Amino acid sequence: MRHIVFTEGRNDVHFVKSLLTSTYGTVDVDDFIVEDYVAEEGAGPTVPPESTEIRRFRAREERGGVLVKSENGYENLLKVFSTVLVDLCDYRLRFSLVVDCDGCGIEEVLDQLNGHVGSRYGGGVTIRQNGMTELNPDATLVNCSVEGSSGLDDEFALVAFADSLEAAADVVRDNDRETKEETIAEFAQETDGFDEFAAVFEHVNDA
Repeated sequence: MRHIVFTEGRNDVHFVKSLLTSTYGTVDVDDFIVEDYVAEEGAGPTVPPESTEIRRFRAREERGGVLVKSENGYENLLKVFSTVLVDLCDYRLRFSLVVDCDGCGIEEVLDQLNGHVGSRYGGGVTIRQNGMTELNPDATLVNCSVEGSSGLDDEFALVAFADSLEAAADVVRDNDRETKEETIAEFAQETDGFDEFAAVFEHVNDA
């Protein structure tokens, strides 16, 4: 079954891809970096290719695979995710979210996400937290459910970094892209605890 992962930025995309490649090896992982589109086209923060890219991913002949998307920042991530949430629940696929808490609590992140969801759907849709697992001192896996007044019922996994991925992986801001990606890949592959997040994707090669 297909799986879409929504993240804040290109470093998060590389983290997820590195984790999945090191865990499963042969899994088919696509990426979509919104920052590249914004830089090239001068588009706004929520760009037209969002829906097109998801439709393309859903329409591909292969039944499995993962699409990892960046949304060019925390606020854009919450806005985009809340905008497509109900559609995601209607599609026959799974989805996850990777966020940086930047020092705030996970409940605050969920409150902000529910604020966007409430604005989008008029209070008819709610995200609930159904349990948390500390993956390691830097990250927590949160099991979330999506509930709606029209019978909407789904679930997704949220990985929350206590500060940020970059802080957890000791990414040096001024390093070049290749060095940053090497640092992040090593962090994803060698840090204890992320196997529980990787297990969320066990289904991706299933029809």
